[in-house]
Amino acid sequence: MLLLLLGLFILTLIFFFVLNFHQIRRGRFVFQWRSFILPFSLSLALLIVDLFLKVALHYALIIFVFVAASCYLLLHLLAKRSKPER
Repeated sequence: MLLLLLGLFILTLIFFFVLNFHQIRRGRFVFQWRSFILPFSLSLALLIVDLFLKVALHYALIIFVFVAASCYLLLHLLAKRSKPER
């Protein structure tokens, strides 16, 4: 949880500087709390999408292993059955 909050903080700062770089560079930037709304929203959305992708990847790997093992066992059983007896 602490790592997620740290990531959220760092991403918010990065988006803040990227979105306000032009004004900061020219010296016309006036700090307002609402200037953090868009960077925070983008950071939160990015973290949520990242979490969903990680979960989806793990489920996809689990399903892949299960299907591969099932196919292997099924083909192994079929190969045993179809062997001609001597």
